[in-house]
Amino acid sequence: MRIQMKTLMMACLVLCLISTAYAAQGNAVYYDPPYTKSACYQNQDHGTMVTGVSDDLWDGGRACGRRQPCNGVLNLSKDAFAVIADTVAGKVQVEYNPV
Repeated sequence: MRIQMKTLMMACLVLCLISTAYAAQGNAVYYDPPYTKSACYQNQDHGTMVTGVSDDLWDGGRACGRRQPCNGVLNLSKDAFAVIADTVAGKVQVEYNPV
């Protein structure tokens, strides 16, 4: 039983380290409402937990459906930012997994 527990704990540790190794690092900032409905989703309201992109990344709508590099800055809605940090901070370092 002890060997199985040690093996399980070692496997969990390895998985955690692999996940951390593949995480991207950057900064999160936020923007205030009003939030624009997503043009990628035919302007349907998808709530306030959103990330905006720069005009360069938006590229006239060609960004829709593509995995985009964010150049290390996540521009979150104020509501989304408040989940990970106090908005008084304004900018925080984050680790994230691009999807």
